[in-house]
Amino acid sequence: MHRRLPLLKGYGSKAMIKVDLANKFIEQVKQNVDYNINIMNEQGYIIASCDPQRVGTFHEIAYHILNGKEDMISVDGEHDYPGVLPGINMAIMIDGRKEGVIGVTGEPKNLRSVALFTKISIEAMLRYEHQQSEQVLRQSQKEKFINMLINEEHPDPGRLRKMAEDLGYTETIVRIPILCLIPGGGAEEKLELLKKSEKHSKEDISFVLDEETILIYKAVSNNGSAKAIPKDKLFMDYKYMIINYLQTMLHRDSGEEGAKSQIRFFVGTFQNSFPQYYYGYQHCRWLMETAALDVGAAFFYDYTREYLQQIIPMKELQHVFYPCLADIMDELSKNSFTAIIDALIRSNWNFNEAARKLFMHKNTLVYKYNKIKYILNINPVVSSEDRSFVEALFYYLNKNTIRS
Repeated sequence: MHRRLPLLKGYGSKAMIKVDLANKFIEQVKQNVDYNINIMNEQGYIIASCDPQRVGTFHEIAYHILNGKEDMISVDGEHDYPGVLPGINMAIMIDGRKEGVIGVTGEPKNLRSVALFTKISIEAMLRYEHQQSEQVLRQSQKEKFINMLINEEHPDPGRLRKMAEDLGYTETIVRIPILCLIPGGGAEEKLELLKKSEKHSKEDISFVLDEETILIYKAVSNNGSAKAIPKDKLFMDYKYMIINYLQTMLHRDSGEEGAKSQIRFFVGTFQNSFPQYYYGYQHCRWLMETAALDVGAAFFYDYTREYLQQIIPMKELQHVFYPCLADIMDELSKNSFTAIIDALIRSNWNFNEAARKLFMHKNTLVYKYNKIKYILNINPVVSSEDRSFVEALFYYLNKNTIRS
């Protein structure tokens, strides 16, 4: 299965430019400007563009700006950098830090004023949106605590712990975040139903993010309660405990047909330090964008390989694989390679199962696999080193959109 790059990024990084705000800005710009404009996030990916085909591609110049000292870089040649067209690229600065990059495609000498005006405009829009968000979120003690918990990567530990103490939450208990998606709304009612359950404890931190989203930090370790799990059995029992806990929310409390099957749950990582809860929430968000889930629950620890691969900087993968791809792809179709390797990975390299996933006869799959073996001089079925190589190459090809 070919998966396009998730646009929700920033797991453990700087504050993010939200994709919906970037798209909103592009829609406004398109009404008044004839130039192609791209907005890149803090990892160097294009998250919004006047050219929809460029969304999701890696922009090397944006990466240089975000991770270097320069705030503006012009590109004159069309082939100077892979995936980068001529134009001017400028850092988007919010509160003295680089939150992203704005790029205007075209002849650089004719674009400086347009690029500067566009940069100033999006910075003003982002500041306004940030101010509005802060006003909404900081309305009560618990809301301030929650805002600090999930929106600040480096919160003041002392202040955070004092707020938790005032609210009656014990830090040393292991909690695991659960992001609940409720299509059609009703998050407030579902959370109230859950809170009335005997399976919900006073140490569970729960709140509504919006009409369709609930976040719960479920206390799972032994906190003196007979319902909690001893720490030496956490990995053994936590899935059962969480599914059992969530059953209350799955009951049709209002009689809507099909309500049970629509709710989805994304379960993050164990946390026992309030300053680290931010990352548990980000893991839930990443899982929501990655797991192909139509119903039920997905658990982050079942996707650790995909997560660890995804956080490898694209720049590193590009240096390793890009120079040789043009020649290889003449002999080996990118789409055929990624489909075959993806099926084999998801089938634990079992050819019978992979062939079924591909709706392909096993002999046809073996033939195509042998072609890959020959061209790349590898045999990942019998060699762990070759398997690591081919999975890394697959991930690069699957992650990167190569512009011809």
